[in-house]
Amino acid sequence: MIDRLLTIPTNDEDIQRRGRTILSVALVLLGLVILASVAVIFRPDATPSLLGLLVAAVVIVASMALTHRGQVGLAAWVLVIMILGAAMVPIMIRREVTSALLYLTLPVVVAGVVLRPWQVWLVLCAGLLVVAYKALGDAAGPQSQPEPWVLLANSGMVLATLGVISFLSARIVVHAFAEVSASRRAAEAAAHQLEELNHSLEGRVAAQTSELRAAFAEVQAQANERQALLDKITSQRAVIREMSVPVLPLSADTLVMPLVGDIDGERMVAIQAEALAAIERSRAHTLLIDLTGVAVVDTYVAQGLLRTVQAASLLGTRSVLIGIRPEVAQAIVGLGIDVGDVKTAANLASALSSLS
Repeated sequence: MIDRLLTIPTNDEDIQRRGRTILSVALVLLGLVILASVAVIFRPDATPSLLGLLVAAVVIVASMALTHRGQVGLAAWVLVIMILGAAMVPIMIRREVTSALLYLTLPVVVAGVVLRPWQVWLVLCAGLLVVAYKALGDAAGPQSQPEPWVLLANSGMVLATLGVISFLSARIVVHAFAEVSASRRAAEAAAHQLEELNHSLEGRVAAQTSELRAAFAEVQAQANERQALLDKITSQRAVIREMSVPVLPLSADTLVMPLVGDIDGERMVAIQAEALAAIERSRAHTLLIDLTGVAVVDTYVAQGLLRTVQAASLLGTRSVLIGIRPEVAQAIVGLGIDVGDVKTAANLASALSSLS
């Protein structure tokens, strides 16, 4: 309930602060008016006091209504003027200086709370004028009253001191609130900037992630293409190897292996494997190894050919080396390789005629 009464429908932080202050002071004053009404209601001459309290209550409620409408400056002046007027009533009726000081301090204190700092001086000047008027009025009265300058000096000193304190207090509050508001605005701006930076970073991260995914997909596609190419090359190498080591059937029990070009270690292993595999598949009795297209035969090749012949013999197949050229024969003899009982032929026709 109290929070709802102190709520000001505006986005201006300064108006909200001053409005809440005015409403708080107004509620306190309204409570004091109610207590004063209860105190004076049973007096014989209570009617004038009750009327004055009723007027004060109406003015307080009006200031609260103005504050809720956002007119805090007007509401503050209405409240201060009402308090100043209420303070002037006992001053004009009574003649005690103490009463004047007591009641004139209220508008100065309230002004320091609800008005702007520079407006406190206006209320202070109004109070000093009332004191001066009171002092001059007492000076024209009976001689038993204090001297006018003594009354003016004492009252003016108290009000001036209180006015300066109220002004400084109001100024400190305003400056502190301004610094807090500036700090909050700076924090909100920093938070907004941080949020924008965060969104920007999220966008950059998302874009970079998308780029990385696209790059990864491209690399993966290239890797797949390279793997397919490697598989194709491997398959082609296998075909080339088979073509480089052909084993051809001449008859149901005779195979011929024409060799062309240089023979290295890898090709020698392939020759042995293909020859033995073909013998196993065809169950051939004769294997003709044609060396007409082989230009160079070193120790490793010669020994490999002899091992192939021996392995074929173990499978029940006799082997014939065909087309050994003179320089190859000289090289084999020069290397000291024992060809044993290996059969040879000058060409394919003589090898076939020897088999018939």
